[in-house]
Amino acid sequence: MKFVLTLLCFLSVLVSRAEVPSDTSIKEFLKSVDYKATTPKASDVMHANFAVITKKASDADLPQKQKEFISELDKITIQMIDQIFSWENIEPKYIAFFRANFTQEEINDMTTFFNSKGGKAFSAKSKLISEFQQATFKAAAQEAIAQIRGTQKSLMKNSEGSSNKETP
Repeated sequence: MKFVLTLLCFLSVLVSRAEVPSDTSIKEFLKSVDYKATTPKASDVMHANFAVITKKASDADLPQKQKEFISELDKITIQMIDQIFSWENIEPKYIAFFRANFTQEEINDMTTFFNSKGGKAFSAKSKLISEFQQATFKAAAQEAIAQIRGTQKSLMKNSEGSSNKETP
């Protein structure tokens, strides 16, 4: 009996380990959904912000030494931002996330889907889907608020009317 329990424990460890997706399969999945290209270009936003700051500094009435310092700081900061937001730095975070939250079978299924014609269409139109979701929920929230306000006004009118009838 002890042998059977030990064997079952060993097999359960093997089965649970088999569920963890490999880095290679996760990378294949990330490629199928083109996460590298669709990852928000936060560094571009940072670049634009620093360009504005640098432009203001170069246009400002500052000593040349300070302008040079700001320009050098801008270059160093942009290099740091590029490194922090590089795919080489971001990809391991995606891999860890998918490894912790999906099984090998799920990764395989999602990769198959996103490599299919329908999956590619879904991926290409995901921004459109997100915009639709946001607009739909915004409209629903506005409708709910309007109905709630209407109900509140109606209740207030009814309560005012009933309080007037009670006073002689």
